[in-house]
Amino acid sequence: MPDLDYSEMDPGSGGENVAGDRITQGSTQVFIPFVQLLVGAMDGPRSLVDSSNPLPVAVQGTVATTQSGVWTVGVSGSVAVTGPLTDAQLRAAPVDVAGPLTDDELRASGVPVLGPLTDAELRNTPVPVSGTFWQAVQPVSGPLTDAQLRNSAVGVTGPLTDAQLRAADVPVSGPLTNAELRATPVPISGTVSITGEVEIKNDSGNPIPVSGTVAVSGAVAVTGPLTDAQLRATAVPISVASLPLPTGAATAAKQPALGTAGVPSADVLTVQGIVDGTPLPIAGAVTVSGSVAVTGPLTDAQLRATAVPVSGTFWQATQPVSNAGTFAVQDSQVLADNGAFTDGSSKVFPAGFIYDEVAGTALTENDVGAARINVNRAQVHVLEDGTTRGRYAGVTSGNRLQVDDTIGAATTANTQVTVGTTSGGDQLLASRSTRRRLFITNQGTTDVYVGVGTVSTANGMLLPGIKGACMELRSVQQVKAIVASGSQAVSVIEEYD
Repeated sequence: MPDLDYSEMDPGSGGENVAGDRITQGSTQVFIPFVQLLVGAMDGPRSLVDSSNPLPVAVQGTVATTQSGVWTVGVSGSVAVTGPLTDAQLRAAPVDVAGPLTDDELRASGVPVLGPLTDAELRNTPVPVSGTFWQAVQPVSGPLTDAQLRNSAVGVTGPLTDAQLRAADVPVSGPLTNAELRATPVPISGTVSITGEVEIKNDSGNPIPVSGTVAVSGAVAVTGPLTDAQLRATAVPISVASLPLPTGAATAAKQPALGTAGVPSADVLTVQGIVDGTPLPIAGAVTVSGSVAVTGPLTDAQLRATAVPVSGTFWQATQPVSNAGTFAVQDSQVLADNGAFTDGSSKVFPAGFIYDEVAGTALTENDVGAARINVNRAQVHVLEDGTTRGRYAGVTSGNRLQVDDTIGAATTANTQVTVGTTSGGDQLLASRSTRRRLFITNQGTTDVYVGVGTVSTANGMLLPGIKGACMELRSVQQVKAIVASGSQAVSVIEEYD
């Protein structure tokens, strides 16, 4: 209990002593009475005003107030946040996503990605993809159908590997060009049915090996002696007409002339096929000159014999896609730090936060971390000084905001003002930006109405017409007062820095 001063209400007549504080203002002593506030009905029970039994106050009109010190506000429950999050807020913490996103989730909004994803990031979780996907260069797995191959030319550089050629048979329609046939010799084995005429041309010194039986139509010119094995292979019938002739004797009335290759002649060996005839078996490699029309798909054995280089560009409507390799992506929807935001076109995205009540490793400058929420999904906030970073408001163990109510040395000034019925109110104190508080005491028995701005008996705060009634205000604005009729003197004490 502080030391109190007492003043006798009716000096010399045994009146009541009033407790208060006697202070000196210049050469004048001023007695400030202490007032104890009670809450309750005039004729009923009343209680002292304290933190558990606050004083109800009805504010009429507009009252400007100021805040001093540092305030910390605790938020309980869910806090609705409106407007898009900034780039810094979105980057403050990574958003954990468990499992692959569904097709609906992926289609809900485009996800901007800054730079291409690394191989490790792409392999971290498989990403299911539906719909149609296209990129400039596609990893393709599995054989393509004939319809897919025919849809558009396939750009392939370099010869196909044995494994690629073995993946599936490739049907080819239409004749191959001379350049395509000459690109790589194609070995052919088995029986080939030939319709029409076939010219067999051989380079000097490179005989064409022929095995099996060859059906010959017409005369065949044979040069060089037959070997013993060739002669013994089949008996040769001899007639008198074919006996040896003397040296120099003529063998025929007409000597055989040199024939022209490719032109049917009795002097030229011509192999000619007929429809549904007996196939001519050929073994070994045959060099073909000119274009040969091939119909029907090549067999698996023919395709596997040698890699066929394919050039040009290939495209099909739907591509089989695997999640292996590196995908090139664009971050066209991401805004740069401190970049401009355009209403109606710039993208915004929802963000999630982490529920974490266990302190983790402390962050250092420029680290990225996850923002926190409480168990009710409300985001955890702090109050930071607007000038000095890292200076935060505190909360007491009783969940109360810590307020700096330290009061240093201040200047005080007192005055007395006679309040009348002037429209808008008479000035008690002019505005002062460094004011801490002020006290107004009624010197008589007329009700006085106090406020800021335009004051009237309808909107002013009542200072009861009780001699010694006192009120405290905390405002830096101009303070005015008015009475309903007549006039009333009030005393004012101001405290300021």
